[in-house]
Amino acid sequence: MGFMFMECESVTKKYAKAFLQTTGTSLENRALYKEPFRVIAELFAVPEAKEVLYSAVMSLELKKDLVEYALRQVKHPQEFRAFLLMMVEEKRVRALPHLFRYYDEMLCEANGLVLATVISSCALAGHETDEVRSQLEQFLGKDVHLTAKVDKELLGGICLKYGNTQMDLSLRHKLDLLTAQVAL
Repeated sequence: MGFMFMECESVTKKYAKAFLQTTGTSLENRALYKEPFRVIAELFAVPEAKEVLYSAVMSLELKKDLVEYALRQVKHPQEFRAFLLMMVEEKRVRALPHLFRYYDEMLCEANGLVLATVISSCALAGHETDEVRSQLEQFLGKDVHLTAKVDKELLGGICLKYGNTQMDLSLRHKLDLLTAQVAL
């Protein structure tokens, strides 16, 4: 299962890069493609649709029809539709629900912007989010677009995620480290 995920991730990144090269690196594209990509991801959240799209025996026409149906729900550029249908024809359907994440990361990277997420046990106040963003920008030497999420299972502290990096600064993690040290 791990190898299959890595293979799919590699393919998805290649298609995301190709889409970025096709559409250009303007940051305005983040807003332009966010909704169409969201609709495609939602299509894969429907078990019956996902089953059809992943099936080896279902026709390409049926798969294309499902993608086109989803795209009719939102305004989207014509090249987006053409690119997705080409991916269906190339039997790269498994890459579709994850395409935006890699595309967005690459687009932001091309513009010197880092996408990051801060996770805390309760909602951070605006000044706290600003402080985390400021500290992360200082650490990375780049502008940061920070998204805040809440995970009630954290005891306290925060977790940061950006690119392939995760920083666990939570109280739970610190207690786990302390417990491991005491056990030695």
